[in-house]
Amino acid sequence: MKSIFTITMNYQRALAQANALDRAAGNLRRIANNNVGGAKARIRSGWKGDNGDTAALKADTLQGKIIASADNLNRTAETVRRVARNTYEAERRAWEIARRRTY
Repeated sequence: MKSIFTITMNYQRALAQANALDRAAGNLRRIANNNVGGAKARIRSGWKGDNGDTAALKADTLQGKIIASADNLNRTAETVRRVARNTYEAERRAWEIARRRTY
């Protein structure tokens, strides 16, 4: 049987990992908007013609993929939180039942 301390620490660790996923998602969004967005603007202003349009379209695609990855990380973080909460509550209930049990 896990101790209440272990149950709580496992829950806190899972929440910290979910927060790290959210931070990574935020970093990806910043990269997509600042770095890729800035590169797109430079491509469009400095590269005219079909090749410039093709390069800008590829940058748009890349930006979309990076943002989609960030969205996936946020969804994963929410799933980690939900599973951690459910596990925490189940383990707390089991701990309470075991604590009250008499032999």
